[in-house]
Amino acid sequence: MDQEQAEKAIKTAWGAGIISGILTLIVTLVAMAGYSFMDFSAWNLLDVAVITGLTFGIYRKSRTCAVVMLVYFVGSKFLIWSETGSVSGLPMALIFCWFFYQGVRGTFSWRDLNSGNDRPAPQTAIPTFKTREEYQAWKERRGQRGTDPSTGGQAPSVSRGSGAAVWAIIAVMVAGAAGFMMTGTGQGLFSSITAPAAWQEFSSAEGSFAVLMPGTPSYEKQSNGTALGPIDMHMFTLNIKRDAAYVIMYSDYPEIVTRANPDDLLDGGRNGALASSKGKLVSEQNMSLDGFPGREIVIEVPGEGLMRVRMFLVRQQLFQIMAVGTKEKIDHEDTAKYLTSFRLLPK
Repeated sequence: MDQEQAEKAIKTAWGAGIISGILTLIVTLVAMAGYSFMDFSAWNLLDVAVITGLTFGIYRKSRTCAVVMLVYFVGSKFLIWSETGSVSGLPMALIFCWFFYQGVRGTFSWRDLNSGNDRPAPQTAIPTFKTREEYQAWKERRGQRGTDPSTGGQAPSVSRGSGAAVWAIIAVMVAGAAGFMMTGTGQGLFSSITAPAAWQEFSSAEGSFAVLMPGTPSYEKQSNGTALGPIDMHMFTLNIKRDAAYVIMYSDYPEIVTRANPDDLLDGGRNGALASSKGKLVSEQNMSLDGFPGREIVIEVPGEGLMRVRMFLVRQQLFQIMAVGTKEKIDHEDTAKYLTSFRLLPK
């Protein structure tokens, strides 16, 4: 890189830093206003402060800040993707990575090109003067030529710009973003982006059930060996970020189960849930659905939180409607809404 290319790369990097900081600030403010978006919270204001500081460092042509910004950005993206289980925004992340990488190249090249400007200038002889007026005239002539009259060396002339200009840009963009958010258009836009997924009724014709869920679950079928032979288990799973998961399972048993004691089958479902989760039974109560026997159990799962399960034995079908996640999420009204909305469909 030459001088012009290095300065252009640096400008691109700190410009990307300003944009990244503004976007992070906007999403954080939206999250603080009560909307849910990628687990953002007030803690992300710390991210805004870090990005702002590193951006200013890049503007000042700091190699360290450029490298830290690139590592910080890449690391934060991988952390978000690992927690959410979704590689969302990958194209935009690659663009920002390229900009910040250019910032690393630019700062290193700029420092190499200008390293000589920090070296002390060679000394030159200072002439003798007969009068004070001659000395003052000499100082003025040397000063006009850009030299240091006390040493005779060339004064450094590296321009690094004014930090006030960057802070002014940041302040204007923050004010503009905040102002836009206060308008009806801005609130509508961010509401459409950050609003939680709309609840909708999901139904299964094969399973003959319907339930309200904030999204569409994925489907999986497993075959399990039992004393009655192989039994297919149909599972519908919807992950609610990293806080919880809603799972509906049902199995069709042979006709012989209709002659068995329902409590025995419900006990078997409870014991199976305890064994698979390696958890501890917290509570258990009987219930019914359209006259069919059921049970609700709450299990404390090590390292996960709670599992709330409602089981219903409907003729030859055993339904299990489950919510697994943190205590706050399981006790939330959304989980109650999901569990109580389960209903049977006519066959």
